[in-house]
Formats: sequence, structure tokens, C-alpha cells
Amino acid sequence: MKRFVQRTLRSLGYDVVPYATFRKQPDPARPWEDDPEFLALYEKTIGLTLLDRRRLYILFQCARNSARLPGHFAECGVYRGGSAWVLSRLKPAGRTLYLFDTFAGMPANDRTKDIHQEHDFSDTTLDDVRDLLGAQPGVSFRAGFFPDTARGLEDTAFSLVHVDFDIYRSMADACVFFYPRLV
Repeated sequence: MKRFVQRTLRSLGYDVVPYATFRKQPDPARPWEDDPEFLALYEKTIGLTLLDRRRLYILFQCARNSARLPGHFAECGVYRGGSAWVLSRLKPAGRTLYLFDTFAGMPANDRTKDIHQEHDFSDTTLDDVRDLLGAQPGVSFRAGFFPDTARGLEDTAFSLVHVDFDIYRSMADACVFFYPRLV
């Protein structure tokens, strides 16, 4: 229920963040609230990602820093494409952003290890994400099940990989596949 409320509020443009108590001091610097470059990108992602503003800002900073390194970008678990849209704007020209997802919601999974159930996140399609990203050059859509969708990338180097699969087996497979390919 908590996740449903958080997703609903985020789709309406609200962030759900823990309230600072006497045990935890508020962050003295909150760059995700006043970074104009980030905020311009963030506005486009409202309702298109399950990442809250702080987590999206961390991904934004990782992408900016990783752009200086050789290698391609990858996102595993695309959902509606909000964070992929941010990554596509930050990846260096001449490099590819690989997007791995079923683009059809959650498949059947192992209920002893996975939180989400079959058909969760099924309110998206590959066409929806393609429409969001537009004719952005250097974006490769890899629809299907990981690691099958990574075939042909065995010799590819990556500078940034955002692994956000919600299935234990896919997360483990992504770690095994990408770790030795990170620059």
C-alpha cells in the first residue's frame, strides 16, 4: 500500500521523502532542489519514473561524471522511460544507451525472492518509451528477458549501468554480465 501511495503521489508531481527527526539532521545541501540543469530534466520525468527526485539526482550526477569515461550507458529496468530519458540527454555523442526491459510489465517470477507480482508495471509499452525518447540518436532498445537481450554485447565496454530490475534472477544476471565490462 505504501508503494502505491508513493507512486501515485510521484505521478502527480510530489516527492515522498522521510521527515527529519531529532535523530537525523536535515541535509545542509539539497542540490536536487535548485540545480537548474537537473530541474529542467526532472520536470519531464514526472509520472514516468518511480525514482524520487533525490535518487534521480544521484543518477543524473553519475551520468554526468560517467560521460567523461569511455564506454556506453545501459539501463536495466526501464518501466515508462523517465530515467532513460535523462540518461539519453546526458550520454556523450557517438555512444549508445542500451535499454533492457520486457516493456510489458513483470513476468512470472519467484515469489520467495521477488517483491512484485506478475503484471505489475504493465502500464507501459515499448512504443510508449520510443515515443518518449523520440528520434534520439544512439538509443538501442533491447526488449525481452535479460541476459538473452544482452547477446552481441559481450565485447562492449560500459561507463554507466543503472540496474533497476525488480526480479532477483535478472539482477544477479545483470551483475554477472556488466561488472567485468565496466571501465
